Amino acid sequence: MRDLSKKTLDQISQELEATQARFAEEVAKLAEQARAEILPYFKKHQLSFTAGAGWGWVITKPSADTAPYYRPEDHVQDEGLPQNIRALLNLEVSYNNQLGLHIRDIRRGEW
Repeated sequence: MRDLSKKTLDQISQELEATQARFAEEVAKLAEQARAEILPYFKKHQLSFTAGAGWGWVITKPSADTAPYYRPEDHVQDEGLPQNIRALLNLEVSYNNQLGLHIRDIRRGEW
């Protein structure tokens, strides 16, 4: 059995990187489409949405100006959202990687 040549390895590596880049670009487009779909609901209910790669997302409702930074009662759990929005956020992009992780933040007052 012969060794894999560096040229072959480099070629496969470059093709894989290009494929990953195309995939990421398509996921970003779908995430923007998903954001546009959920934005009216978040605006109507004055909710903020913040996503972070690897740790999930946080949905918050307005709190009093004097409230401390973290107040559990200001957080909206996924179960508090309409089923179709929950389903959209939880669409699996790849293993343990949901569409909600790719959606740009929605901040109250930045509509």
